[in-house]
Amino acid sequence: MGGAINGKATVSNVIKNPLFIADLNIDDFSVKKDTIGNLVLKVDNKTANLYSANVGLTGFDNQVTIDGNYNVSNESLDFIVDIEKLQMKSVQAFSMDNLKESEGYLDGKLNIKGQASNPSVEGSMKFNSVAFRVTKLNSKFKLSNDAITFNTNQILFKNFKLQDEKENPLTINGSINSQDYTNVGFDLNLVAKNFRAVNSKAKDNNLFYGELYLDNNLAIKG
Repeated sequence: MGGAINGKATVSNVIKNPLFIADLNIDDFSVKKDTIGNLVLKVDNKTANLYSANVGLTGFDNQVTIDGNYNVSNESLDFIVDIEKLQMKSVQAFSMDNLKESEGYLDGKLNIKGQASNPSVEGSMKFNSVAFRVTKLNSKFKLSNDAITFNTNQILFKNFKLQDEKENPLTINGSINSQDYTNVGFDLNLVAKNFRAVNSKAKDNNLFYGELYLDNNLAIKG
């Protein structure tokens, strides 16, 4: 990671009840030499057992805000993630080289509440002219303007269409039960027609390689 950190952080009353206040800027924040933007981090625990945070990402055509708090006493979250625009190239930087040639951007808004170990998420995430190549598969996939909806304990897919480079579709309908993120439940239908999922050679992934086309109507449950 790279960037330039400027700002101020103070810790007081260390012995009895530590008070922590941080106001930091990270300019030209980068991951694996890909610059993502400028980060603003404001975190404090002015209220006992409550950590408040405001995180903003701007620049490089990104605009993301995370605002809310974490309650230490009951280990609960109350955050709003507002994604006005998040470039797929910025997401790619965190993929540990598993994605490349990314295009388009994400937008959406998520409300995250409840226990940190198993939060409730509500909102949606939209893919705007998104495309990316999965490195080990050497296949490029496209997402035009479809969205994933988060509804309390469900992740919903409605005609969610993934396309290969020749625009052959794989369409997902149904839901994922996310009441327990350590043991999610599936109720999905996947329909594909001549969809190229794998187009790799041994140099891309020596575990499995070749060409794999999907032509199916699958129900995934349980």
